[in-house]
Amino acid sequence: MGKIKGHSLIKEVRGRIGKDMYLRKSGRNTIVSRKGIVRRSSEGQQANRERFAQAALHARTMLIGPELNRAYTIMGMLQGITAKNAAISDFLRQPEIDSIETENYKGNIGDTLFIMDKHVLKLNEVEVTIIAPDGTLIEQGSAVPWNLHWKYNATVQRFLLPGTRITVTGIDRLRRRTEKVVFVG
Repeated sequence: MGKIKGHSLIKEVRGRIGKDMYLRKSGRNTIVSRKGIVRRSSEGQQANRERFAQAALHARTMLIGPELNRAYTIMGMLQGITAKNAAISDFLRQPEIDSIETENYKGNIGDTLFIMDKHVLKLNEVEVTIIAPDGTLIEQGSAVPWNLHWKYNATVQRFLLPGTRITVTGIDRLRRRTEKVVFVG
């Protein structure tokens, strides 16, 4: 591929020359390139194109409503991308819980669990379930948004036994679920 700068003869020329050369404009430069070779797409490539087409359609429909448009604009600002690209990324990525911080949970009312989602602002809802080692439900409830992640405040006083299971379930805008389990005590 060659670049032609400032040549008055082809300054405004674009298109095909002969059978295998093309001129195109890129900014102030004129680019000379050969005709590309058309190859058949593999099944994986075709499936990937279909996924991206679905993601683009999702982005167009999500950005119509002002509430989701605002959410995707914020997501994009945090990632340094446009709202449309944030919506596409949201469609393509599965929800994922990165970590559950349990250091502040000792089994007392008001103890806090911090839930970090892998992709900022990806999750719409987070449910927390705490189960005793013998399988009985200690408590269950919704976490609340906190500093771009989530937190849950315990509502039940319970002596913390080894093997107590904390299950966190996250749900994204597309109603896809993810789950992470940690044991404390």
